[in-house]
Amino acid sequence: MHRQLATVKDPEERAEWQKFLKKKEQAAYEEACMHNIGGVSDLAWIPADLNDPFKKDAEGKLLGKYVFKVRKLDELVNNDYVNCPTFEVHPDAAWVEKNILPEYVATAQKIACDFYERINPEGQRYDEQGYVDVSSLGVKIPLDTDPVNKLRYVPQHENKNGKVTCKEQWFGFCNAKNKKVILDNDYVNNNFSAGLVADVKAIGIKGEKKYIPIPPGDAKPRSSFPEHLQKGPKIKYKQAEDQNTCLVYSFASALHHIGAAQAASELI
Repeated sequence: MHRQLATVKDPEERAEWQKFLKKKEQAAYEEACMHNIGGVSDLAWIPADLNDPFKKDAEGKLLGKYVFKVRKLDELVNNDYVNCPTFEVHPDAAWVEKNILPEYVATAQKIACDFYERINPEGQRYDEQGYVDVSSLGVKIPLDTDPVNKLRYVPQHENKNGKVTCKEQWFGFCNAKNKKVILDNDYVNNNFSAGLVADVKAIGIKGEKKYIPIPPGDAKPRSSFPEHLQKGPKIKYKQAEDQNTCLVYSFASALHHIGAAQAASELI
C-alpha cells in the first residue's frame, strides 16, 4: 500500500487513495475477525418493520436483517473472550443462515419478533412492546387461573441527577383475556427458572438489539474442504497445528488478496 501511495503525487487523488485503502484495510480486518473461530460472539435479528415484526416476503421468510457482535481479537487479553471489545457487522442473510446453526438463527428471530410484537391490554389506551413469550411453561397468573403467555421486565429509570423516577417492575400478559398484571420479584423468581429470569431481564435492559450468544467452535485439522461451504480466495499464510496465529495470518492473507502484499508481509 505504501508503494502504491508513493506513486500518487496529486494531493486530492492521494487523499482519495488513502481513504480507499483505509476502507479496504478495515474490511479485511473485519473479515479476518468474523471468520476466526472465536470471532463472532453474539447474533441479533432486527425486523424490517418494527411495528409488524412478523412481516414476510413472497417466499414466507421473515423480513429483516442480522447483526453480529464480533470480537476485536487483536485486543484479546489473557484469552478473556467475555470482556474482549467488539464491533458490529451486518452480514449477508444467506451467509448467516448457511453458516450459523438453525437453532441460534431461529432463537434470535423469535426473541426480536416477540419483543416488537404490539399488544394492547384491556383498559389501556396505548400499545406496548417488550414481552417475551413464555406460553410453553404453563405458569398461571397469581390468584387466578389465567396463563402467563408473555413476560416483560422494565428496568429502573433514573433522571440525570440520579433520582429514581421509575422502579423496576415485572409484568405478565394473558393472550386469551388480553390482560396485563403486575408481578412481584418473589413470584417471578419462584415460578420461572433463574436462566429465563436473567434472559428476560437482559432483553429489557439491552435496548433495541436483542443479542444471543454464539459459542465458538473448535479448531480441528481437516483433510478436505467442507462440501457445504463455497471456497473463497487462496490463503497465502497458513497456520500450523501447534500455532495460535489464526487472526494475524487471516488478516495478512486478506491484505495479500486485495493487493497489499507489502503490508501483509510486514505482519508476518
